[in-house]
Amino acid sequence: MNGLQRVAAATLLAAPTAYCYSTKQQQQQQQQQQQQQRLSSWRTRGVSHVAFCAAQQQQQQHKQQQQQQQQQQHKQQQKVFIWGSRLSFPGGAPSDIQVPTEADSLSGFASSWLAISFGPNFGAALAGDGRSCVVWGSLQQQDSEPVFVPPFLLPLPAAAAAAADVQCSSTELFLLDKDGRVFVIDDFLLLLQQQQQQQQQQQQQQQQQPQQQQQQQQFRQLKGLPVRGFFSGDFIAQMAIGANHAAFVSRDGRLCKVVLPENAKAAAAACGDRHTLVLTADGNTFAFGDDSKIQLAIGDTRGQGGADMGTTYKERIDMAGVKAPMRRGASYGLLERHLQHSPVPSLKPPAAVSPEAARGFATAVAASDFSSIILYKEGAAAAESGRNALLCCGEAARGQCGRTLQQQQQTLLPVQALSRPRAACACPRAFLRV
Repeated sequence: MNGLQRVAAATLLAAPTAYCYSTKQQQQQQQQQQQQQRLSSWRTRGVSHVAFCAAQQQQQQHKQQQQQQQQQQHKQQQKVFIWGSRLSFPGGAPSDIQVPTEADSLSGFASSWLAISFGPNFGAALAGDGRSCVVWGSLQQQDSEPVFVPPFLLPLPAAAAAAADVQCSSTELFLLDKDGRVFVIDDFLLLLQQQQQQQQQQQQQQQQQPQQQQQQQQFRQLKGLPVRGFFSGDFIAQMAIGANHAAFVSRDGRLCKVVLPENAKAAAAACGDRHTLVLTADGNTFAFGDDSKIQLAIGDTRGQGGADMGTTYKERIDMAGVKAPMRRGASYGLLERHLQHSPVPSLKPPAAVSPEAARGFATAVAASDFSSIILYKEGAAAAESGRNALLCCGEAARGQCGRTLQQQQQTLLPVQALSRPRAACACPRAFLRV
């Protein structure tokens, strides 16, 4: 075999080897490409699945946030229900309100309320932040229907801090701020007349203006009361406004301008038409003022008498004719006026009439025009548990004392209720709220 033949034979032997090597490389490349495609497809599916799950979680979180916001708004939006004379109802009414009715005209001014008070033909509501006050009322017309002034915003005094309370007397409006300053509008009906005139002018001019009117400053500050300051730590913490008088209690327990017996510290006060109740820090009560309806809770000062025993009809029937002796804290002469110029301690009924009051202490007081309410809690002042008892005295001709309609007035006796009272009581003018 010559040289050319050897070279040709070597080439033929190497060709199948090269072919096999090239096919193996192609197969490996194809396998790698398939693996990459599988990996890429798996990654794409995994990423899309993760993105889908993340989108679902975001939607769920968004829905939960919306639900929480709606719940918070529902909780924060307080509803005000009012009943009684139509003259004091916000926006007016064609007749007296017999059942609790929501005051829709107040919902546009605030979502929560700190205090609401009524006069004989007007009212005021303090927003929850203490920065705005809404007032309304009605003006009497001779031989015609009253003119109702719808609710409007009343600018607060520029020198006042955030308001803490608002209350109405028969003709005035009292505002207490958190620094203990007391501001008064002396003639509220004049304010309503000014508001009505402005509304009439707006209707004549056919101009739309905001409900808050730029009126002159109507408030004046009461002088002589303690105010929070750098050198003074005592200030007015609570006020009680009656129809014709007012009471102010300081943080240190002083009833301003009135000295309580035995250096007692006042914790709260309540004003009726012409009498005042004071609750002390140790759970006792004092009263002063008009006692013509035996509303001072110092016994039957008109003469000696007794009280029916029992707080339910069954107990009273079982003990019919049995009277519990009642003490008297004062006695009046034939021509002497029935009133007390200085505070006198209230007298608790005997244990046969109310064991909770006899063995307990007072936790709250309230007063209407000619009646008084004291809420007692059985046990010592330091005890956390104990039964409550609600006692009332004074005018009872319209059932104000919650006991019977057979007596015009009554001494301090338990209210006949289906359940035990809780922890608070209020007595606006002619009815009781527990």
